[in-house]
Amino acid sequence: MLRKRDSLQEEKLRSFLRMKRKKMGLSQVELSEMCNLPQSFVSKYETGERYLTFLEVLSLCKLLNINILDLIKELES
Repeated sequence: MLRKRDSLQEEKLRSFLRMKRKKMGLSQVELSEMCNLPQSFVSKYETGERYLTFLEVLSLCKLLNINILDLIKELES
């Protein structure tokens, strides 16, 4: 399966991570500081300009208190 920035699963991933960030009351700047990365990192993956690697997704799940199985279920629904 080839990845497309506009695929439904890519959009679900971006939306889910953005929703969890906001639910925790974190700005993009605050999350980026937790990741030790520039704010543009968060902005670019949330808008689809950048793909996340598997390890980046795992790190974000840890920071955002997301159970990886819940994320998988969300992407499969």
